[in-house]
Amino acid sequence: MKDKEFGESLKGFMENNGNADGFFENFDETVPTPDEVIARGEGRATYMTSPAPTPSFTRDELKRRNRKTWAKRLAPIVSVAACAAIVFGVVIPRAGSGAADFPFAAAEFSNYENVVASEDYDNLFRKIKAVSSDDRYSDSILGPLSLDGDVLYESALPDNVGVGKSEASSPVKSDTSADSALAENAPQADAEFSDTNIQTEGVMEADVVKTDGDLIFAINSENLAILKASDGQPEVISKIDQQVGDGQYYFEMFILENRLVCIRQGYNANDLRANGEADKEALDKLPKRTEGCIAYPTEGFRTDTSVDVFDITEPKNPVKINSLSQSGDYITSRMIGDKLYLITSYSEIYSGDIRALEPETFVPLYAAGEKQYVSEAADIAFAPDTDEAAYTVISGIDATAADFVSRKSVMGYTGQVYSSAANIFLTADKYKEDKRKEGKYTYYTSGDRTEITKVSISDGEVTTGAAATVPGSILNQFSMDEWGGVLRVVTTEDIYGWVEYNSAKDAAKDGVPMAQEQSYRSNALYTLDENMELLGKVDKLAKDEQIYSCRFMEDICYFVTFLNTDPLFSVDVSDPSDPKVLGALKIPGFSEYLHPYDDGLLFGLGKDADERTGDVGALKLSMFDNSDPANVKEKHTLVLDGEYYSPAEYNHKAILVDKRKNLVAFPAEDSYLIYSYSDERGFEKLAEIQLKSEDVSGYHGYYDTKELRGLFIGDIFYVISPNTVQTYDMNDGFARLGSARIGKDAHSVTETSYWDWEMGNGGAVIQPFAIE
Repeated sequence: MKDKEFGESLKGFMENNGNADGFFENFDETVPTPDEVIARGEGRATYMTSPAPTPSFTRDELKRRNRKTWAKRLAPIVSVAACAAIVFGVVIPRAGSGAADFPFAAAEFSNYENVVASEDYDNLFRKIKAVSSDDRYSDSILGPLSLDGDVLYESALPDNVGVGKSEASSPVKSDTSADSALAENAPQADAEFSDTNIQTEGVMEADVVKTDGDLIFAINSENLAILKASDGQPEVISKIDQQVGDGQYYFEMFILENRLVCIRQGYNANDLRANGEADKEALDKLPKRTEGCIAYPTEGFRTDTSVDVFDITEPKNPVKINSLSQSGDYITSRMIGDKLYLITSYSEIYSGDIRALEPETFVPLYAAGEKQYVSEAADIAFAPDTDEAAYTVISGIDATAADFVSRKSVMGYTGQVYSSAANIFLTADKYKEDKRKEGKYTYYTSGDRTEITKVSISDGEVTTGAAATVPGSILNQFSMDEWGGVLRVVTTEDIYGWVEYNSAKDAAKDGVPMAQEQSYRSNALYTLDENMELLGKVDKLAKDEQIYSCRFMEDICYFVTFLNTDPLFSVDVSDPSDPKVLGALKIPGFSEYLHPYDDGLLFGLGKDADERTGDVGALKLSMFDNSDPANVKEKHTLVLDGEYYSPAEYNHKAILVDKRKNLVAFPAEDSYLIYSYSDERGFEKLAEIQLKSEDVSGYHGYYDTKELRGLFIGDIFYVISPNTVQTYDMNDGFARLGSARIGKDAHSVTETSYWDWEMGNGGAVIQPFAIE
């Protein structure tokens, strides 16, 4: 067939098969192949299970399967010549090709043996210079350093590890220190008060509200209030002022016996240079480090995150013990035992005045009380292909002693963070592009990746380790989990590809467009060993859908994808080298948060949706029976008509799920909702607490529930808003007991509204009102 004839056939083919589903024969929406699926319709749900794992196809197998498929489909049209097919649905002839091809695969897994510790400041400066595009990092600011050849590092990026099963041995179990840390910090079964909702048992997370069962600590825009719970009659006994510095404020905290650990962030003014010259007198006043290095601040403003540790032995008179700070914006923190791990992102070196002979201008800084420190070069590491002039700063802090244990940094940005009892895993979004020219065509592929860096933690000591890159992007911290020394990761991969003619003349001759494109989305689960090497995977799941929630429960992973309906996947990861998809339950809507409720029960909070159109509706509560992971059922569901938003959809700290008290409680659009659950009756509303606008309004007077929290102490339920604490009797139908004001005065909520400013009514105010 001549090129022109092929072009006409191609044009007709593209019109009739624009979605090119045939090119995705191996990307099954529900994973199990049709002959292996046992499908059972029941009500609005379809239950789909598979007795055998779904096969993972190699690139060669994909080629063979596609050859057979397209040979049959195009046989009536194509008599002699064959066509080339790329995964993105574009077919273009290739000389000498006798069958369909699979030119580009998705981004492959890659592994680095270890992140590389910087040898010295000179070496580190060269790295920053190499990855930065800013002109100010030119050779002219290097001073007397010689950079002949501008050699960066001796170490090279190792060869990528091939996709598929590795020859690694069976997974290593968690070490003794990690197990003991979990046991030491695990909540007591008979505890009579609730705590912040966390992901990993024994790994505590900071929040705006905390309790020890006797005292309640609450952060608002004006102060950090300490209250006596007093059996439902809360009493403010002391307040810590929020004005701790210029632009600095408390926003999260931990409590630990007689310690209150408060985290604040803000800008430190460091304008100690005039007209580019150092103010020597001001610099000389800065304290010197015992190692003989002075921490000169950089020009302008620097973002710092600080930890203030208070002794609350006498809660009526909290005493600050020490203040610790490190460069960068706050990312997150974790506490295991009395050791706090603080993680920040420091990127001011992009805009700062950096100088090769002054490391304090291009590395993170620390402070403990009046002492200031510059990061040691040996404490900074990076993956071999790091291309970002920024740092992720991780410090280990002894909360009892209120001092640093260790300080480390990894070059590059960090997105999501997951922590087990033994390791912290930092993720960074990456992007991969591929290009291949062949004959008169050029093939392009691009897709997202996630780089994961492992950082070991033990009793406050932080040690950087190995790194790896997996295809796709992760949703949040719940997309990762470490169990038995194996890291499990769930991702959504978006691939975009196109093929184009190298000349318009050839395109016109063939009678087809100059370029064709196609996008593709799928999902996968990867398992990595303690060296961050690939153990196994299951991929090509739920084509065109994305992950909305994920929860690992020991050897089973549950995750939800969505397009028009909600497939709840269950994957057996008991053998990390061979993960198996057990089932996929399809129901209307989707769950955005999953939580283990009881043996054989999994709770989900999400949205209802139209099965035909996928249009998203109101909030929905689901209780899944997962007693048989291969046959998960939606046991009960409740659509909350009129409620379309909850902060708990994206912040797990906003929801309280407790089987002991049979409670599911969370804020919604304009109220706080409390439900119970039973096998017989499903979800039942216990209370809908409506708050006045002044109870929850922020700096601008608007109604906001994102920092609304609920907790119980004994049989008393406490609802804490930015401005009030209100109490309810759980034994008396949640009857109102008492309240205490912790923030703004009720009469100070008159604020100029954004809407009024926009409408030109600059003097208008919002009056406090009660929501009926």
